[in-house]
Amino acid sequence: MHSIARHIWLIGLTVAMTAMPAFAQRQWVRFDGSVETSPGLTFSFARAASVYDPAGQLLPPDVPRWAPPTLFCGLPRNERLAVSLATNAIAAGVDTDGNTPVYVINTSTNERLSVHFGKGAVEKAFRDRNWSGTYMLFHGDTSKGGRSNILWRQFGNNGGTPDIPTMAFSTTDGATVHNGLIVLGCDVLEQVDGEWTSRRAGLAFTTTDRLTQKDPLIIAAVGLQTDAADTMRGSPWAFSAFPISDDELIVVMTDYRRPVKTGGICYATRFLKVAGEWTHETIRIARSETPTMTQHWHCGGLIRHPDGRETILISIGDGISDNSLIASTLAAGGAWSNGVPIEGTGIDDRSRVYSPSADWTMPETVWGGVGDSPPQRHNQVISMVAADAGFSELLCGADETNAPILKLGYNPDTKMPEWTTLSLPSVTSAPGDGVLNFSMRGLPGGPYLGRIDAAAVTPWQANERETRILYSPDGTHWGQCFVASTSGHRQAVPSDGVAYIGSKALEGAGLRRLEMPFSTLIRPLIIGSSQTNLMRPDMQIPQNRVDFGVIITAINGIENLPTGVPPPPCDPSNMFRIENYSNAGRLGLWHPASDLQDTPAPDQSVLMRAWVYALRPDEPGQPQTTAQLAARLSDSTLEHLNYWTDRADFESGKWMPFAIWAKWSKTIDDTADPLAPEEPWLPEVFLRTERQSNRTAFSRFLIAWEGLYLDTPTIQSNGLPARTDAATEDVVLEGLDLNSDWSMLLVGMVPDDQWDNRVGGSGKKGSKTNSDHLPTLFTLEDSRSGDRFLFQANPPREGVFATLFNGSMVKPKFHDYAVYWLRQSPVTVLIRAADAQIAVNYSVGGSIPKTFSVNGTLNPDRLRLGPDPLWWRSVEAIPYALKDHEVTEVFQMLTLPCPADFNSDGVVDSRDIIAFLAAWTGGAIGGDFNGDGEVNSLDVIAFLSAYADGC
Repeated sequence: MHSIARHIWLIGLTVAMTAMPAFAQRQWVRFDGSVETSPGLTFSFARAASVYDPAGQLLPPDVPRWAPPTLFCGLPRNERLAVSLATNAIAAGVDTDGNTPVYVINTSTNERLSVHFGKGAVEKAFRDRNWSGTYMLFHGDTSKGGRSNILWRQFGNNGGTPDIPTMAFSTTDGATVHNGLIVLGCDVLEQVDGEWTSRRAGLAFTTTDRLTQKDPLIIAAVGLQTDAADTMRGSPWAFSAFPISDDELIVVMTDYRRPVKTGGICYATRFLKVAGEWTHETIRIARSETPTMTQHWHCGGLIRHPDGRETILISIGDGISDNSLIASTLAAGGAWSNGVPIEGTGIDDRSRVYSPSADWTMPETVWGGVGDSPPQRHNQVISMVAADAGFSELLCGADETNAPILKLGYNPDTKMPEWTTLSLPSVTSAPGDGVLNFSMRGLPGGPYLGRIDAAAVTPWQANERETRILYSPDGTHWGQCFVASTSGHRQAVPSDGVAYIGSKALEGAGLRRLEMPFSTLIRPLIIGSSQTNLMRPDMQIPQNRVDFGVIITAINGIENLPTGVPPPPCDPSNMFRIENYSNAGRLGLWHPASDLQDTPAPDQSVLMRAWVYALRPDEPGQPQTTAQLAARLSDSTLEHLNYWTDRADFESGKWMPFAIWAKWSKTIDDTADPLAPEEPWLPEVFLRTERQSNRTAFSRFLIAWEGLYLDTPTIQSNGLPARTDAATEDVVLEGLDLNSDWSMLLVGMVPDDQWDNRVGGSGKKGSKTNSDHLPTLFTLEDSRSGDRFLFQANPPREGVFATLFNGSMVKPKFHDYAVYWLRQSPVTVLIRAADAQIAVNYSVGGSIPKTFSVNGTLNPDRLRLGPDPLWWRSVEAIPYALKDHEVTEVFQMLTLPCPADFNSDGVVDSRDIIAFLAAWTGGAIGGDFNGDGEVNSLDVIAFLSAYADGC
């Protein structure tokens, strides 16, 4: 079209299009520390009582609470590339060009190690069965009993290490790819009484340029052998890689004592690229054989300090009370090793293990330990990765109990570590509910991916409802993004915006491809059930059952909190500082409420809730501890209520919830004298810290008693002041304009201060509420007809419950055994109404969306959120039903699609026309509206059609 004619035509088209009304509009409300709504939609919030928000600020009635910054993750695009294979993605990185992705995958089903070069190479191999351009090494060694041995094909040319007749090198989960260097953690097997048995840890490494040569794969091996003083054999346990620069990589590896889990060894190998060739030097940082059963070496990490010093930190634990942290620091510019190999280590002259140079400090325990000194306990660290590109801090994953995600800093001058709790992804408040193993992979500074496993109670729990993949773009904010299909999936290995998740050898769950998920950091709206808080406003320091050496001090006002400690997320009137320097752990008998005439009824639940903040040192040199607390909730007679909690760990740097939930087991018998006054009920809480024989209990922490409640359907914090009744928080959206066909998307999150499966659930003991209450998440209403659609969580049966009240008809729909409700789980619900049917797609915690439907219709004009706890991100509605093929993208992006909303402002109006025409006339990619690869008049027609449909 001639440019002048085109210009005239464009002017006419613009006038015509801007005059066109959009026949339907998207409606929405978004929460991010405030409320924003689309035109015509009205938001209202009402609450009769004042409450405390998570920042400890008192809010007047009718003022909403906002959660701390919270990361919401969409369901990542994922694809199963292989099934029925034990396939473990063990390493990812880039080649020598700093750009080409390199992935290393070990398939133990057929004992094959494969190295894939370039974007899409893994998909091409595993999905399309095209293995061209991929290096493969089959490492089953028939000469060694069929055991895995990645060296058995080697012939020693090009300076490599030949096969070793007395050893077999079997790959483990640990590996890394860095600037063309591939390093593999290995389990080194040796013959013991005719059997090939794990005897030590090892490393094997090669370079990508060697793999592309015609010569056989050349791997140089480092044998990290024990010496004569060791009484137990070792096996690799943890592998941590720190890519310092393009020309330097440091690998820290710890081994695992067998057959009894005692002691261990930590090695550090520095790889340097000199004149285009990689060199390596391995030192043994520290070793020990400990008399303490179950205490073994977990993992090691590297921190670089501003003055050039470097510290290697080693986590030792598994006995909970015997956990410790060992540190050794290298002086700025100091030599790595002393050049003297340790006798009996290595496998040849090239691959020896050396003692550290004199520029390293002697390894010493800087946190925790056993003996007479105060053990400063913590959740044992199971993985360490760099928290930032400068390697100034570590991110740590913890094992067992609450399994938090921690940030670890270390000052080599004061020799004091500093822990900060970043996230609490665990299942319950009761450690007895199962072990959670948390592991992390990622690039320094992010993104990071991790895995949590809840110990299975039943087969269906062990399947796809517990193992979660966590995501963090920066290491600070974490969210759940995916539920792996089996608990055997290994942690994801991310690189270049893509991650691959492998699986255990015994489960053969195959290989998955994940793209980094969409995520957004917001402050969602808090909705919580209102209750009657029976906490007395003037709790006293206990005078009885307190051990000598325990110091308890009342904190009168938030202005008297220690420097740097924020107010608790509850009424601050009952705050205390507790320091335990005794050789026991009894912290007294507390009375959280006055005498109560309203004695709980049979089978009624009783909840005691507190917040705990483990203190950091007040001065350099003072020990830092975490609190390990257990409590007994009872009444004064011990006849009607007598329940001990399991012990729970509380990390430094964050107020963490501590809940005791029990059931009233026996009513007071007043039948003997019906004229006698009702006997009051006096609730009691006996608090204690960890106590073991021959060890000193030690802890310094703050406790803020939040409340005591009867028959409460939730144990999320409600922020009520002591002795307060509160009406239900009423949250309503009015003005919905929806007829027979429509779609609605609701996005929220199970609060991170919510213990267990909300109610009932599969939790045990103190984490189980013993309630039949099903939390109501939202209700859709038609104020004209009285019809409504009720959506409830059903944690006891691991699913949801929906009910359509349509005229005189009540249509309930259970959907069971579909999801496992954990706190911090994102909750996404998509409702589509069409053809006299309501279809529901929902995802919890990143699960693949589940689907069910209810026959009937509803034309809602009002939405009521809650009243049960959820943190709400957004609600969107459009006046037409999405097609099945559009559902997946909704769960990935956490928003409804709207092609006509060209400028993405949530409204279809003339501004979208102007934006589209600007892209179309400029020939921009966005102007290709129909996606046929060309920008022409067909795109205008397609846009006109979408604009007429509206959103």
